Amino acid sequence: EASPPKQDCGPLNLDEAMALHITNVLKKTGGKIHGPGGTAELLGINPSTLRARMNKLGVKYGRRAVPNDVEDVSQ
Repeated sequence: EASPPKQDCGPLNLDEAMALHITNVLKKTGGKIHGPGGTAELLGINPSTLRARMNKLGVKYGRRAVPNDVEDVSQ
């Protein structure tokens, strides 16, 4: 008998869950990390701590989050 198809049960470990949550909050704040209404404030942690955690988890932010196909219109 064939086994039922695997369902997406979400993140497999705590780091993946944390990265997913941070990414979702970043989207909600429009990428803002610090200041009023920023991701750090909403998560209740210091912005420096958030950046360090994002680096550890591989969550891109700032200029590293900008896709390469976006044209630079500042010239």
